[in-house]
Amino acid sequence: MATVTVRTLPWYSPPRVAQAIRQAIQQGVVFVSAAGNDAQRHYQGLFTEFDPNDGDPRVNLHDFGGGDTRLDVRIAANATVVIFLQWANPFDGSANTADYDLLLADAAGNTLAISNDNQLNTKGPPLEVIVFTNTTGQSMTAGVVVNRVAGPALPFALNFNTFGRVTVLKHNVASGSIFGHPCVRDVIAVGAVDVNSTGFGALEDFSAQGPCELFFPTHEFRAKPDVAAADGVSTSLPDFTPFFGTSAAAPHVAAVAALLIEAGGSPGTVSNTRIANVLRLAAVDRGAPGVDNSFGYGVVDALTAVQTLRTATNTPPHSVIDSPGADLIIHLNTSVTFQGSCVDAEGDQPFTFAWNFSGVAPSTTVQNPGDVTFPTSGAFPITFTCTDATGRVDPAPATRTITVNKPPESQITSPPADLTISAGTSVNFSGVCTDPDNNVPLTFLWNFGGGASPSTSTQQNPPGVVFNTSGTFTVSFACTDALGTTDPSPATVRVTVSAVTVAQSSGGGGGGGGCSLRPGGQVGLPGLVDILGNMFLPVLVLGIIRMLSRANRPYRLW
Repeated sequence: MATVTVRTLPWYSPPRVAQAIRQAIQQGVVFVSAAGNDAQRHYQGLFTEFDPNDGDPRVNLHDFGGGDTRLDVRIAANATVVIFLQWANPFDGSANTADYDLLLADAAGNTLAISNDNQLNTKGPPLEVIVFTNTTGQSMTAGVVVNRVAGPALPFALNFNTFGRVTVLKHNVASGSIFGHPCVRDVIAVGAVDVNSTGFGALEDFSAQGPCELFFPTHEFRAKPDVAAADGVSTSLPDFTPFFGTSAAAPHVAAVAALLIEAGGSPGTVSNTRIANVLRLAAVDRGAPGVDNSFGYGVVDALTAVQTLRTATNTPPHSVIDSPGADLIIHLNTSVTFQGSCVDAEGDQPFTFAWNFSGVAPSTTVQNPGDVTFPTSGAFPITFTCTDATGRVDPAPATRTITVNKPPESQITSPPADLTISAGTSVNFSGVCTDPDNNVPLTFLWNFGGGASPSTSTQQNPPGVVFNTSGTFTVSFACTDALGTTDPSPATVRVTVSAVTVAQSSGGGGGGGGCSLRPGGQVGLPGLVDILGNMFLPVLVLGIIRMLSRANRPYRLW
């Protein structure tokens, strides 16, 4: 069997190679990098606990959406998948605040593989890795599960390296799939477009997308990729004809950069910063208007780039909003992080900046204003304008529209109050939703807790929910409007489930194994042995099963 070597880069802080790349750029190098091919095998999000009221502080499963605790992948026969989990702690382990575990489970919930290093007590990186090969002889579906063992809920990401055919079936997140050295600010990160698409307008579905979000040494967003170029091209190597991927697209951009250096006279005549900026500004816009996190500035155009280099004289700068990377829909009192950058063909720096927040916050001349809170509903156009050192102002400021949407309100109508039932009892639930902005249709999510069957429901009025396990369960009901805004304060009701008591028969002949211990009762030695066996033998058997079937830490997956 082939050996799989597992390596990864930090996703939330610059990798070590970034320092060497910056030094090369400072010495005049035009640095071009493939953006990566991870758009269809990536997930990122803020950890959201599925069932905060399960009563087990070490079992805190992530909700990928809609009450789903699994990210399903299809693994072909004999294929190998390497799954990486990282979260937003420093990659050198210098300040670990959280401990997360990574599991892979089959369709029945049985654990296939687990990675459960204890980061809180080591200097290890915030990283868990699973390597799994499907040896069943046929395609299988497995679920990726993330458990927060300790520490705060943090942003985290999942990436997949594959050997053979592995497909992420649901919950894939294309945005934010660029990481590592392509995220260096002055690197030209290149996405891939199909060479056969009309006008180079079709981004490859695997082409990694931005933005790059770094948390260390400071929290920063960077708009990436910078540009896109063609893949699916012919080469002189038989194994690379056609040649697909961002690794095929990046050499085209490097070749155009070489042509620009030649057109500028000779190496060193035109600065590498100007070469990089001309590549960006001369690109043909594709995708969303303006700079976006799929095509960047657009598809590289060699002819336009050479013409721009030769004719540009004190052109105005170009304004870019790095964060947020697109228009947003948020709910009341949400904070949005604003950061921007400027690009100028001639490199006329320093720049000055101007943000206008449509009255939500005071205008500012700071490049990165940080978090702005939106306390009122409505649609707010935000503009960012750069001015270069010669006083030329960008005539087309960058814009984002922030739509503040009032969340719907959820109410449980049945049962109307907390209730107590016996184990095995079924309960009918119903709820109503109201939306101040009338953004319909509404969708619904009930969470009944791990002791109920089913444990969740997307019906508005789910009937016949059976509670089989004794305990107290907080049932929640949350509504989501048509714009995707969910009630931040779901309605709740508490259901207390009492164990069913089986009375001991006073006569002889059977009785099914019940027992009764009452003050003042007398039990002989044989009877005491029988009672203790009845009480503790099942506990012992369950304990042995638990130890054999669970590695290192107990997990209740569903």
